[in-house]
Amino acid sequence: MHTRYFARIFLVFAVVVSVVSAATISLDCRRDLRSQIRSAPSGSRLVGDGRCLWTTRDTIRITRRISLSNFRLKMASGVGRRFAMSIDSDGVRVSDFEMIGNLGTVRSSARQSLLQVSGSNFQITNGRFTDSSRDGITVQPKRGRAINGGTIRNVSGRGNDRDVVALNTERAGAIGTRNIVVDDIEAYSSPSRGAVEVADGVEDITVRNVYAEGCLYAVAIQDHSRSRLESINRVKISDITAVNCGYGILAQTMALRHSDISMENMTFRRCRRAMLVKNLDRVKVSGVRVSQSTSSGTQVDFQSCNGIDLQGISFSDSSARKTAIRISDSTNVRVSRAVLRSSTSYDFGMKIYPARGRASSSPQLQSNDLRAARVPLRIFR
Repeated sequence: MHTRYFARIFLVFAVVVSVVSAATISLDCRRDLRSQIRSAPSGSRLVGDGRCLWTTRDTIRITRRISLSNFRLKMASGVGRRFAMSIDSDGVRVSDFEMIGNLGTVRSSARQSLLQVSGSNFQITNGRFTDSSRDGITVQPKRGRAINGGTIRNVSGRGNDRDVVALNTERAGAIGTRNIVVDDIEAYSSPSRGAVEVADGVEDITVRNVYAEGCLYAVAIQDHSRSRLESINRVKISDITAVNCGYGILAQTMALRHSDISMENMTFRRCRRAMLVKNLDRVKVSGVRVSQSTSSGTQVDFQSCNGIDLQGISFSDSSARKTAIRISDSTNVRVSRAVLRSSTSYDFGMKIYPARGRASSSPQLQSNDLRAARVPLRIFR
């Protein structure tokens, strides 16, 4: 009898707690945003009206699994070395927001990103970042906790000093970041960086639907050569557009090997160079369109790569000279369906240099049409 009574009481209590914890809380523009987030129970939804702008001088930390939406946040002028917001818990959702940085008011040594993410299984959607002194979003573990799982979707940035989205690890790759999807990213007017950076040992990453204009690059792959654990593996990059950028794809990695990188369906228009790719193994590139190149240098440049599969690349509407495709110090090379349109004027269609100190089979070249170049193909022995 008593057991059934207490069981009913416990069930009612659990239901009440569940309802309270899942409550929707309207953000009050007159109150400090930090205190409203701090007092919200786990599982709650905090919703603003989309018009209020909060200014912060210190990092607003999210330490519980909550949903936060429809808000605007600005980092105060002159405040450096602090994120505007940090997601420290797993399962956090942030959507429909704007973050404004203080670029130009802090020293370069004090720059910091607007939003830091160190929790797993996060969802960040429908965001806008402007004037960050560093990145818009930095995804990076801290306190020894790896990041596993997360989505960043429909995010744009304008006038940021570095990347809109940067994926990184902790302790030079010892604490990992993996299974992240970055989708529908736009970057404008970031001449020092670009839309997305994949760096320092992250693995199992998907980057798709990226547009960059007036940036150094659309997507970068890089390491800092501090540890073998910075090896970047299993990255899928697709549906990329770069306009008026320094590079479309910049993989300017060190001698450390990175593997299983695929890139497909990419358009590079009025860029100085379409692709610079170094030190990648098992790299597959397909469906590339290069037009209106603005530099006389090499447009697509592979250096020290093993297992290159380049399929379906076209060049058009360009007065650029020198070389369309250059492959050097690389093994197991396959190039098919590379085309130079009659509207191009390259000196060389494709140059292939031998691998230094390594045995390599002859390059496999199939169905290429490079006749628009002064010298369509040159293979150095």
